[in-house]
Amino acid sequence: MKEGAPRLVVGVEVHVQLGTRTKAFCACPVDFGAAPNTLCCPVCMGHPGALPVLNRGALETAVRAGLALGCTVAPKGRTQWDRKNYFYPDLPKGYQITQYEHPLCENGALALSDGTRVRIRRAHLEEDTGKSSHAADGATLLDFNRCGVPLLEIVTEPDLSTPAEVEEYLRLLQERLRLAGASECSMEKGQMRCEPNVNLERGDGSATAISELKNLNSFAMAREAVGYEAKRLEDGPWLPRGRALLRATFGWDDGAKRTILQRTKETAADYRYFPEPDLPVLPAEALRPFVEAGKAALEESSQREVGEEARFKAEAEKYNLQDLARAMKLLAKTVEPEDISQVFTVTAQVAEERGLNPRDFGPILANWVQGPIAAHVRARSIKASMVRAQGRSLARLLEMTLKNEIPTEVVKVHFLSTDWLEVGTDPEMMLKEKGLTGAQTDDDSIRAACAEVVAANPDIVAKIRGGKVQARAALVGQVMKKTRGTADPARVNALLDELLR
Repeated sequence: MKEGAPRLVVGVEVHVQLGTRTKAFCACPVDFGAAPNTLCCPVCMGHPGALPVLNRGALETAVRAGLALGCTVAPKGRTQWDRKNYFYPDLPKGYQITQYEHPLCENGALALSDGTRVRIRRAHLEEDTGKSSHAADGATLLDFNRCGVPLLEIVTEPDLSTPAEVEEYLRLLQERLRLAGASECSMEKGQMRCEPNVNLERGDGSATAISELKNLNSFAMAREAVGYEAKRLEDGPWLPRGRALLRATFGWDDGAKRTILQRTKETAADYRYFPEPDLPVLPAEALRPFVEAGKAALEESSQREVGEEARFKAEAEKYNLQDLARAMKLLAKTVEPEDISQVFTVTAQVAEERGLNPRDFGPILANWVQGPIAAHVRARSIKASMVRAQGRSLARLLEMTLKNEIPTEVVKVHFLSTDWLEVGTDPEMMLKEKGLTGAQTDDDSIRAACAEVVAANPDIVAKIRGGKVQARAALVGQVMKKTRGTADPARVNALLDELLR
């Protein structure tokens, strides 16, 4: 590295909700999507005299997760809980039960695809806070259902040096924890939230302040936020070698694609940590049965993974999915939304029964499932099983597409973007109901529609001829609208080329 050249330095804190039925220190159920403030009790709300009791399942799951990350359990001979004291509206106790000097798991590592070793400093068990929602009128609404849900906080050393590495680490972490059965790690449900700590260093020892980016809940958001903050920090100020680095907390505005200063960062002393008086210290010896059970479970999981990988390779070949990673992501049971991979499997089986060639329909169906179908299930908060039940109708739609009985654009507009996936009406019947023949518009009709659109939009045409080729999409969209989605997009583009010369 050249003297004075900036180098990005990133460490990541990740909070993962463990997959238990009840909370960390009480018997309240864990249920995403329940009505606000219906899953609370005196213990998780911190009422006077209410005492916490450690959830055995949370401890077992946390140990198994730590082992999956290569950590040592209780290397200092014991683990204990502490109170982290601070005031925030969504923390009704006024403190959080967490772990400070004696975390449950320490000294793990994950290796990225290029061999970069990301050291995991610690993975400790703690409780989650409530959730604040900010209304348009300035009011803040509080939901305490999440209070007390068991969290595993996973902290890395500052071993990451690019936004892409941050994203790869998060994806790998999610995969490992899912395979260990520790958590669904659904970022959409808030079960996995990441907080990168970002700063720049130069070869001469100088460095910028450290920015902690809070509560990022998607891989893309983490990559973009780290990249933005790195560019912002490069403009300074820079602190000389040996100076204590300032710390500040930033939020991420996903609409504006920029970070926003929230507050200066507290130090450990500000939190006034002290041992939790109502929970016992656990010696390493008491944790040995959990470690042995965790290792046995991970060994069984590893053997299943080997078998699954062989199946993935066979499926990738059968369905012409040459990118194995893509095939694995599609067909693995852990893919989100819940059981979405089964939509592919069920539809593919029916399509084969109808005589379709798996290598012909595999890539098309894979794109449908990974793209519009998965987006549809997420946007409408429906269960994938509802879509899976329509495998026969989806297979018929696939058949019509392959036989050019219906254009792909019609499929996207009239089927995959409507409630058809829930209802499952026969595709041919739906085409008749909407007044669509199912056949593609003939060439003369497409040519006439293109001519009409070009004549009606001289401003857009001028922009395209002036070099703004992205404006062309507006013309294509209008032609597709005129033909009710039945025109072949490739033919539309070819005819527009002729007219725009």
